[in-house]
Amino acid sequence: MFRRYGRSSNKVIILINPGWSNPGDGLAALGVQSSLHALGFKNLYQYSIEDHALWIQLFSPDEIHAVVLAGTPWIWDRCHDSEKFRCLIEVRKRLHRAKWIMAGGGASFLAQHIQSNFTDAAVDLSVFSDFQICITRDFVARNMLQKVNKNCLLLPCPSTILPVAIDARFSRVEKTEKRLFEHDLRNEFLAPYLDSEFLTQYEKTCADGVLRGFRPTAWGCRDEATEPNEILLRLASCREFLTSRVHAAISSFSLGAEGKLFACDSRTFTAMHLGIEVCGPYTELLKRAFIDQELFETDGEKTRQLYMRILNDALN
Repeated sequence: MFRRYGRSSNKVIILINPGWSNPGDGLAALGVQSSLHALGFKNLYQYSIEDHALWIQLFSPDEIHAVVLAGTPWIWDRCHDSEKFRCLIEVRKRLHRAKWIMAGGGASFLAQHIQSNFTDAAVDLSVFSDFQICITRDFVARNMLQKVNKNCLLLPCPSTILPVAIDARFSRVEKTEKRLFEHDLRNEFLAPYLDSEFLTQYEKTCADGVLRGFRPTAWGCRDEATEPNEILLRLASCREFLTSRVHAAISSFSLGAEGKLFACDSRTFTAMHLGIEVCGPYTELLKRAFIDQELFETDGEKTRQLYMRILNDALN
């Protein structure tokens, strides 16, 4: 049995997540929130790590029971030199009495690092060494974090909890749409690292998808907020998907749709752990790297129970 804290608990938990401007981040946080709510935690506050100077003033250090990194990638080449890590280290110092947990953290590496089996990737992950637990969503993140923290696990991405985390009315939406969840790769941060042949093939795949009846569907961007209910409605109505957005694929798949993910980088492994079909020039490279890795079933309630058990142990 889980120890439930109940509605009267005054324990504050901070969820570190950038929110719905990138829908994938919002979907991962939703799964973590659902697990914590089911355990009885009610005082959950979600903030971006970059805005810590503002929100950290709202609480006394002793008031915060735990800080949970709710999804999103935390490991990439030279991640330790980033603003994100600088902020994380600062918050760790200021909230050193709190319990620290990673819930669904992933890795994001380019094809060149996959090809070298990640031996040429420079990462310093010592900031995670004394976390209570690190729950990862892909084998690369798990393997790298295990070098600094033995309390490290690999579970399905928390966005797979979506079917039991969202309002029941979404389950009544008829699945009629073939959706092409859009990704403007030429104007995205990945663009300088992708060769023109890759981009051309991606654009051709999208154009062919439209000709086969896939409906171009916006997937939000980092510069403007996206309405969560609109995102959930698009996902719930999807019966077949085509996308290069990992969480568009995972969430659609978890809600019962079929489709393909056009692979751009190592984030694809998160979807491959769930058995989602992958396409694009990097497919064979990714499959070779993924040999013998674990496959998970996509059952939202079972995944939530796993997260609940692990989070419950870490938070007690």
